[in-house]
Amino acid sequence: MATGRQPDGPAPQSCRRWTKRRCKAPTERGRRQMCAVNKALLIVNEATSVKAQALYDEWMDAESLLDKFAVRLGQHLARHGFGADEWTFRRYSEHRDALIVEFQQADLWNDEEAYFFINVFLSLNPSWEHRRAAEGLPPDEPPRGAAGKLLTRIEPVSPFEDSWRIVNDATLVEVLDKVCGQLGEVLPHLAGLLDRTELLGRLEEIYGGGAWRMRGWIVAERGPSEKLEQLLSERERTDPNASQTANVIRGYAETKAQPS
Repeated sequence: MATGRQPDGPAPQSCRRWTKRRCKAPTERGRRQMCAVNKALLIVNEATSVKAQALYDEWMDAESLLDKFAVRLGQHLARHGFGADEWTFRRYSEHRDALIVEFQQADLWNDEEAYFFINVFLSLNPSWEHRRAAEGLPPDEPPRGAAGKLLTRIEPVSPFEDSWRIVNDATLVEVLDKVCGQLGEVLPHLAGLLDRTELLGRLEEIYGGGAWRMRGWIVAERGPSEKLEQLLSERERTDPNASQTANVIRGYAETKAQPS
């Protein structure tokens, strides 16, 4: 009856021959083969390492992706008269009013995926000039989008997406094409607001009930006047809560008064 135990005594001849072959020193031919194998493995390892390094070099975090996107978009916007300032682009009028295109990070933003919005603002120079002085900012500080009026948001057409998403060069190119297409449609219409005559005619359309404030800032830019006082006083009579804003505009106008 078999128990599974190996029998005592010398190993079978075939086993002895196999053991002996395994323990023999390698021949010259064997050494050459081993060298060839080792060299091949080294080449494979080096190639793998190079490929891994290349993949690492190609990888960019979300901020780097958006930086790259900003450069590409800036080249497009430059043809429409915009200057680039990192993630913000501005086009100025002769009165230093500014049309601003600005990126805004979305809640889904993470280290590897750039989720963001693209907002378009209008900043009136007199209101920004006052705010800049009130906040103690340098005289050459450019206007921020958040300090202006949001005119529109450039966003994906799909109802399932509320922000743009860039994860690599392929998605960057795709988003850039869509964004440039939408900006090409809206910028010609919005750029007209940099003309004060057109702007004054569209204040109610853009600012609604706040149009009187923008009109006040524009008039105050030329200093105190009967026209300004009439505009502000009429508003205060119909809306007592407007007095605080009206006084701020009056104060700004005083800074523009011509020396006697």
